[in-house]
Amino acid sequence: MTQRVPSEDTIMRKIPANELIDLILEIGKLKEVLRTGWTKKGIKNPESVAEHTWRVAILALILSP
Repeated sequence: MTQRVPSEDTIMRKIPANELIDLILEIGKLKEVLRTGWTKKGIKNPESVAEHTWRVAILALILSP
């Protein structure tokens, strides 16, 4: 399998620096957002959206071919 090297036209290079910083700051706020379904069910100490997203990302990396 060959490794793909990011090209000069990757998405990060297309986003202006100030917008990229705004995106990173907004993503950071997901640590404070609790998963709605869990809170509606009355589950104590529900995970945050950031925690859930992290877990799903790791699973995708592990399970992807």
